[in-house]
Amino acid sequence: MPLNAVDLVQRLHQHRAWVNGNLLTAAAQLTAEQLRTPFQIGQGSIWRSLVHLYAAEYVWLEALLGNDDPLVQGDVRGKLPGNQLVHPGRIGLPSELDFSHPLGS
Repeated sequence: MPLNAVDLVQRLHQHRAWVNGNLLTAAAQLTAEQLRTPFQIGQGSIWRSLVHLYAAEYVWLEALLGNDDPLVQGDVRGKLPGNQLVHPGRIGLPSELDFSHPLGS
């Protein structure tokens, strides 16, 4: 039987929480140097990819709450979430995010 809209959103939220938990568990095993090692794919490093995921999730959750123009501190409007171009090389978010309170919890 097809999911109704509420069931679908609940299922997506469950999956998001599961994925975030797995990503954070894996990232917690890495050193700060490993997190920031440059890669020629994605956002350029594991850290920047995590910041992008955080910012994208923030933007979507804010939009669901009715904020039609959400922006993560340090991001440039009109660019992908987590772009952090205001201060190149310096993430506008705390150097170590507090993942003890996941988005939406």
